[in-house]
Amino acid sequence: MNQKTIYFEDDIVSVIEETTEEPELHGESILSQAGRFLFYIFAAILPFWFLPVTTDPIELNKTYFSAVLIIAALMLTIGGVLQDGRIRFLKARSFLIAILFAVVMFLSAIFAENPPSSLWGYGFEIGSVVNVILAVALLFTTPLILQSRKHIRNVFFALNIGIFVAALYFFVHSVFNVALFSWSNVSARSFNSFGSWSSLALLLGFGIAYLLPSFGGRSRLSIPLFFIFVLGAVLMNLNFVWILLGILSLLFVALALALREQRGRLFAVSLVLLLVSTLFLLLGTPLGQIFADNFDSFGRPNEVRPALDATFDIAKQVLASSPLFGSGSNTFGFQWEKFRNPSIVADPVFGLVRFNTGHNTILMFLIENGILGALSLVLFAALFIWNGLRVLGTSSGEGGLYVRSAFAGGLFLVLSWFLYPVNIALFLLTFLSVGLFYVSLREAGTLEPLVIHFFETKERGFVFSLLLIFLLVGGVAGMYYETTRYMGQISFARGIDLYNTTGEANAALIAVQRGIQFDSRQDRYYRMAAQLEYVKMQRALDRFSQGGISQQVMLDDFSSAYNAAHTDAEKAIELGKNDSQNYRILGQIYGLAIPFDKNTFTLATENFEKAKELSPSDPLILVDLARTYLALADVTILQGGGTTSRRIAGEHQEKAIEYLNKAIAQRPNLTQAHFTLSQLYAVRNQLPEAIARARSTIILAPHDIGAVFQLGFLLYQQQSYDEAQSVFEEVAARAPNHSNARYFLGLIYDRKGLREKALEQFEEVAVFNPNDEELRAIIAALKSGGRAEDVLNKPPPENRRSAPLEDTSPREIPTQ
Repeated sequence: MNQKTIYFEDDIVSVIEETTEEPELHGESILSQAGRFLFYIFAAILPFWFLPVTTDPIELNKTYFSAVLIIAALMLTIGGVLQDGRIRFLKARSFLIAILFAVVMFLSAIFAENPPSSLWGYGFEIGSVVNVILAVALLFTTPLILQSRKHIRNVFFALNIGIFVAALYFFVHSVFNVALFSWSNVSARSFNSFGSWSSLALLLGFGIAYLLPSFGGRSRLSIPLFFIFVLGAVLMNLNFVWILLGILSLLFVALALALREQRGRLFAVSLVLLLVSTLFLLLGTPLGQIFADNFDSFGRPNEVRPALDATFDIAKQVLASSPLFGSGSNTFGFQWEKFRNPSIVADPVFGLVRFNTGHNTILMFLIENGILGALSLVLFAALFIWNGLRVLGTSSGEGGLYVRSAFAGGLFLVLSWFLYPVNIALFLLTFLSVGLFYVSLREAGTLEPLVIHFFETKERGFVFSLLLIFLLVGGVAGMYYETTRYMGQISFARGIDLYNTTGEANAALIAVQRGIQFDSRQDRYYRMAAQLEYVKMQRALDRFSQGGISQQVMLDDFSSAYNAAHTDAEKAIELGKNDSQNYRILGQIYGLAIPFDKNTFTLATENFEKAKELSPSDPLILVDLARTYLALADVTILQGGGTTSRRIAGEHQEKAIEYLNKAIAQRPNLTQAHFTLSQLYAVRNQLPEAIARARSTIILAPHDIGAVFQLGFLLYQQQSYDEAQSVFEEVAARAPNHSNARYFLGLIYDRKGLREKALEQFEEVAVFNPNDEELRAIIAALKSGGRAEDVLNKPPPENRRSAPLEDTSPREIPTQ
């Protein structure tokens, strides 16, 4: 033992360390070996692991099992360190920057509008403080667990296995269209085992990147894997993947020329990869069209993300009020709803979508965690790149191969942060690659190891033992937290599945409440419980209107469900103060109670106005307000009946019309607004004027599907069924997923005795509305030779306040 000075990263540090090179470890603790084995399992299963037991079969399951394996591996390694009495680590400023990044994320969460959401999140968000801590823990665990070149080689072997399995699943399931599993949430051709289509393409690009330096070595297994991953990248054909591969291959071409190794295989393959990347960048659109025309694009989904300029605009708005720490982790979706350009809402497919990630990862952190959060992450990436470029040309032999591979893989993923919003798996892989890079430097002799003996003195032994035991206790707490959260996710998913498949609100509610018992920090659990109680309120009213229960039973059932729904919605708001959906559901609960207590009208509108403050361009909130005024108008007429009451009710109806017209102006194809407006015109005996207005609107805007649907429904109300049939057929042809148009078209076919054509329409509608009880009854009646109108709920659809079926447009897009 003696004092030795180490030079690295422009730092001169003095540490107590062994001056002789560390030999291969002999007599290593079995705990350390077990921890390393779990680490290998983590690296192997991360690319392909998924289970259909949560609302997101990929991201949530990857997060949970990654957390469990990383924490368990770290705990076992700490146990082994305590047994050995020493720790063999390394010193690099990147690790300090990673700690700084975690601290900034924690402070950002503390100062956020909703700290619990930023601290814990739902499970798969890369910005959640718990997931950032997990990534940083992975970075620190890597040099603790990997103590030799053999260990590094085993990790790369595990990654090869995992990425190969993910690629194989893609080839079988998407390219050859062979479904490997029958679970409904994984059966779509576009499904893969890693996440979104773009995320899988980045995973294959990562595999190509770290395998590229293998052409400078003797590995035979790496070469066929390299070409398999390239084939996958070609079939997926994403421009930003080719950009990243082009940058990487250009780097290795330049490196080979600088080292005068242009006759080697690495130079040749890198040059070919550079040319191929350039070619596919130029051929991207034509090649994609060929795949679409001949192979249905292998099931490629229409993935979207916010535009770069839209993300910049939101960043300006957020940083103007909170420049240092941003709005808080996991809040991009709320900022999107608050600051998005209102013109976006008119998009027929994605206008109502809440994007939970920005155009790329760095901009998302800038918005959510401010200048300090984005700057610390960029500094972490820049320091890694700088260190890699400094040593890339100095490393040789097997150790140099691992340095180049780790740097190439890490560089690919770090650069992807600037081009795409990566998911949790890619985020963890980035920190793993950075850790592998520094371990490879240590084992190659470029970065000298730092060995600390704990028990040289009693004081040092006491301090280090206390610290490591504290980490063990923290690991146990982390395992408990991750497990309870995961059990809550399973129960929540079970509740949603029960309602969607059986329509049983009580059974679904029990499952959701079990999820709340496991994890009471999730506002979405309480919101779902409130929605299910709302369904029970509505069903109590429906059963009474159909003569199925007495008035007293209805009042008892309604009151019980109302009180529970109110409590759950209030709790959802307490946990998610910046989510407009929480205020919407509470407003809807109050709105349904207006016939029993007119004072709830004020409470309903107050909540809808609060929701509108959080999401000013959401037209559905305007529809909610319109329905609330219509409910008040109905109650005013029922309770008064005189001229004054009708005048007041008319004023409420005019206010409802105002809100509905605003909603249609924001989103012309909003079915619910057109339907409610048509109902209102019918109530006011203004059908001819309404039909004339709808025809004029179509002449001015022939591509407005909403206006065409409204004309068809007005004609249906007027009992002009032949003309209504033609209009609804036009809507179904132009918008095949328009459920309400097909619904009324099916009723018209049924009325004309065209049972087969009616059944075809209702079965098509049921695909998008699997939990609708009325649809199931209609289909059963038609199949048994009956008529649809005999099993319709009361009142008939033309007299209902809202459209028979909800809008099936997506409302939220999580991480990609």
